[in-house]
Amino acid sequence: MLNEFMTAMSREILDAKGIVDKYVGDEIIGVFGAPKSYGQDAAAAVRAACRMRERLAELNEKRRGRGDPPLAMGIGINTGAVVAGCMGSEELMSYTCIGAAVNLTSRLCSNAKPGQILISEPARRAAAAAAGGGLEVHELEPIRVKGFDHPVPVFEVLSSPALPATPKPAPSGAGACASGGARSL
Repeated sequence: MLNEFMTAMSREILDAKGIVDKYVGDEIIGVFGAPKSYGQDAAAAVRAACRMRERLAELNEKRRGRGDPPLAMGIGINTGAVVAGCMGSEELMSYTCIGAAVNLTSRLCSNAKPGQILISEPARRAAAAAAGGGLEVHELEPIRVKGFDHPVPVFEVLSSPALPATPKPAPSGAGACASGGARSL
């Protein structure tokens, strides 16, 4: 069940020019903008999240047809500066991203209810700029999250009809990293 879910969701991340950073239990951590930015990384993350939500509905139709229970997931998206690279021990290194922006992404993911895509204010601004105002969101009450002194503004993505197609590579060094986490619930 998890392999089927992870395969379907990972394909949407990869199709939007993101990378799958890692799988943590039933969570997928996707990164957009590192190690290479394609420009409009937050918009690509939102586009992938919306496609993941659609893909899960398709997957659940197949599951129902087999008599399997449906799956649910919540998604969190943030954008900001991170430290990205190969990290680990002398015996085992993995490419990953660390930093406050990644931590906030994880907190948003943990707060997302089934079917919700929660994004931070910086991710909303960046994705909305790429969409030319076509990103439809609903502002929620700010949330208190571990590691942050003040409540964090949060938005629920309702739809993203005007997000541009997957962008071409940006000049090297351009763009910020956007990360997203999806977990099955």
